[in-house]
Amino acid sequence: MIRANLSPHPAVLILFLFGLVIKTQSFQLFELLMVMCPLIVLALIFFPLRFITLIKRLRWIMLSLLLIYGYATPGSAAWQVTEWPLLAQFSPTIEGLITGLLQLERVVTMLAALAILAGLLSQQQLMSGLYYLIYPLRYVGLSPEKLVMRLALTMQYAEAALLDTARKTTLSPHCPLVGCGTQDWRASLGQIATPMLDQSVHGMDPPVTIDLPYIPLKAQDALWLGAGVFLLAML
Repeated sequence: MIRANLSPHPAVLILFLFGLVIKTQSFQLFELLMVMCPLIVLALIFFPLRFITLIKRLRWIMLSLLLIYGYATPGSAAWQVTEWPLLAQFSPTIEGLITGLLQLERVVTMLAALAILAGLLSQQQLMSGLYYLIYPLRYVGLSPEKLVMRLALTMQYAEAALLDTARKTTLSPHCPLVGCGTQDWRASLGQIATPMLDQSVHGMDPPVTIDLPYIPLKAQDALWLGAGVFLLAML
């Protein structure tokens, strides 16, 4: 696979994402805003559909995260009604809401960075980058080729099964509002969990061959990696 002369290696981009994940855990409100806002702007400009899809898929998890921090963190009640003082015991705490908002900012920052990374790299490039990163596992007896191929096949079968579930749910004219598509969802999960050998025996699709492209490292990748480390150190 040919890559542009100045583009960084996929492994470098993945390492930068991992570094950003670790770095943001120590950020406070102002630092998070300084990183989150540019990433959101870039994600909305270049990869809006991917970013919005990630936000929609995790919206209930993010809301639950805010509620958990709001009600599980001790502190002062966020609202206090003098007429009904007993309502204060059902109020989230100010400290919990602040902590929850910080965690939400970290999640949104990671989603924006993930949307940008997924938009920049194809699935094959992503697998190639992961292969380079886990290659040292070969020296402890593990096969990086098998690990990457299993991950690629899992992603492919999961995506195909979920898309098939969405298509069936959308095309069903008598689908109820509550529990719609539950059986299709369970069937899709069962299909994902079924070994490929069993699928081929029962007349299902044969095993899929996935090519793992070889993307060589270049001298410029060391410069990209150094620039990424410097940028993370400056944040």
